[in-house]
Amino acid sequence: MPPTIAFHRSHFRAAPSSRNLITGNGTPFFWLADSADALVRRLDRAGIDLYLRTRASQRFTIIHTAAFGGVDALRQTNAYGLAPFDDGDLARPNEGYFAHLDHVVLRANALGLAVAIQPVGAGFAARGLTVAALSAYVAFLARRYRDQAVMWVVGSGDGVDDATQRSLWTAMGTVLREETRARQMIAYLPVETPTRGAPWCQAHPWMDLALHRSGLSPEPWASITAGYASAPARPLLDGDPGREDQLAPGGECDGRLSAHQERMVAYWSVFAGACGHTYANHSVCCFHDETTVGDQARTRWQDALHDPAAEQMHNLRQLVEARPFQCRVPDQSLLAQTPSDPVRHQCATRGDDDDFGGDRGSYAFIYTPVQQPVTVDLTRLTGSLVEAAWFDPRTGRSLWLGQFPVRGLRTFTPPGEDDWVLVLDDSARNYQPVGHAADRSMSF
Repeated sequence: MPPTIAFHRSHFRAAPSSRNLITGNGTPFFWLADSADALVRRLDRAGIDLYLRTRASQRFTIIHTAAFGGVDALRQTNAYGLAPFDDGDLARPNEGYFAHLDHVVLRANALGLAVAIQPVGAGFAARGLTVAALSAYVAFLARRYRDQAVMWVVGSGDGVDDATQRSLWTAMGTVLREETRARQMIAYLPVETPTRGAPWCQAHPWMDLALHRSGLSPEPWASITAGYASAPARPLLDGDPGREDQLAPGGECDGRLSAHQERMVAYWSVFAGACGHTYANHSVCCFHDETTVGDQARTRWQDALHDPAAEQMHNLRQLVEARPFQCRVPDQSLLAQTPSDPVRHQCATRGDDDDFGGDRGSYAFIYTPVQQPVTVDLTRLTGSLVEAAWFDPRTGRSLWLGQFPVRGLRTFTPPGEDDWVLVLDDSARNYQPVGHAADRSMSF
């Protein structure tokens, strides 16, 4: 059994609004995960340490990985030649293999990272297993890590979504809830890509967090919008977006997903109501190197760790955490009009903190994926004066625009190409400028 360590984020729960996450002591928590499905089975301890140190320095908050998975998963060995189970028997966990998972969890926690563990990874066919066998294995995992900074991800599996598979996920979720004494959050990751609205288990007592899958959807915010409107309210986010440098269907090298596309999905999703985002890099997910074949990756995982979007994701976290984000709500009514072309879609979010009980906010963020005018209804903000700035998702820097009366519509035009975030603040709140090296000497 891994030792218990002191970690101030050891338990998480939904905020009172049921829209965001907080730690056990009530501190607001922003989910910024990196998808590392093959981490446990592909890397040795030196590789794991390099990976975790890098993601911690890039200000990720969660590592999402699978305990095991892939083809012939019950017998597939890790970097030390150890299979997860003796003779492929789910009832006989291999202590050496799970000691390697212990290292991942403890090292991540020591670096300030929580771990979202998927007991059964993608590609594993759970259909031949009984509820009893799967429940016993999940109970083993839950007892092993219930005192660590861990969340659980149920779902995915072999790509089938039917009554049999759902009974297995329900059993897993129920066991996790009981064995962890309801002190660790349980997320559900659906099979379908893209996800369409709320999952079938939205109202199940074991599910705390809904992970959506936008994949290569042309409108990745749509599922978040639909899920946000579903009852009962749950925190939700995009848990499986398209991967940076992923080869799009039918594409060649120039058809790979860019950092710009990764940022678009992240900002669209969070501003549509998500409590965070999961980033994914194609070469890192499979930990591509000279020994891997057939995965369409083209970059060594050690180099891909520093791909542009990986270095830029923390700017989204920095922006959201710069304002009281526990009261943040999506609000497209801030926009006088929105482009009909999905690739030009503008998305708006604001604080829901009107001191007089109205439906206005002390701040607003509006994302535009391309350089185009943004026309805003300033009456959706509190106060008499609004301070405006442009935030650059690539650099994390902001450009101050000045103060404007909260009166009617006003149009703002981004100062450069690609994507920008318009930041609007009630001047009376005296919020600190967003971003680092904010420049208030500039005006546009």
